[in-house]
Amino acid sequence: MLVSLRKDLRLLLPADPGRDRLLEYVHLFDPRARLALGGRIDVGGERDFYVTAGLPIPPDVAAETAVPAGMTMAFFVQNTPLRGQFTTVGLGQAKKELYIRSEQLMNGLAVRMGGVAWPEAAVLAEPLRATIYTFREITAEQVHDVVAKYARGLASRYDPSFGPIGVSAWRTEDGQFEAQHWPKGTTPVLLPDAPRSIGEGFYHRTEAWAVRLELSTPANRADPHTARLVGECALEIAAMSHGACVDQLDFRVRDPRELVFPRPSAG
Repeated sequence: MLVSLRKDLRLLLPADPGRDRLLEYVHLFDPRARLALGGRIDVGGERDFYVTAGLPIPPDVAAETAVPAGMTMAFFVQNTPLRGQFTTVGLGQAKKELYIRSEQLMNGLAVRMGGVAWPEAAVLAEPLRATIYTFREITAEQVHDVVAKYARGLASRYDPSFGPIGVSAWRTEDGQFEAQHWPKGTTPVLLPDAPRSIGEGFYHRTEAWAVRLELSTPANRADPHTARLVGECALEIAAMSHGACVDQLDFRVRDPRELVFPRPSAG
């Protein structure tokens, strides 16, 4: 465990949540997740990506590895691409994609379960964003009316890249916040692609409408109050449209506080 706590991708929690509760949270990342042998959780249901059973952290090991105070359980990941998965993308790319997903999973679980993840997911250094996917029609006017309640000085902005395909955008006067409405049929252009966390809609994502809310500030440096406001706005739009709100870690968002990410550590 000493080596793993110093080098391996990991999730530290204050207590063992139990496999069923942990699985519930993993489902917010990938609904295909299921319990597996050895106390593990098969994240994608494809036998290539697992969360291990939790391991108690002995006090002496915690002290030697500088485990944050209050963290008593450690979880790790096992991720090995299956041969059939890298016939087109290559083994190196398949491993990279699995590692990125592993980082995102551990960081998202830490936010929701009061834990600590290492390393920080690279995507948290990008501007804070929340995306709503819905299969019920939602108009640009409806989106604007909701967003205007949360953001002052909102003005229409024409994006020469996406305006021609019907994307509507609004930005605050200070340029710190932007909202976008993506009509049905345009979401394949919206990157990154819709995540597994939107459930069955993943298989029909080209037929979805989408709303993107984004701050100019990186997620790991965003003001907590502002991040929560973005979350409240996003969840109001999701409720109005019967849609799914996801964060940049590809997790389903159920609470505005889930958009408040820890600042990067000094070390």
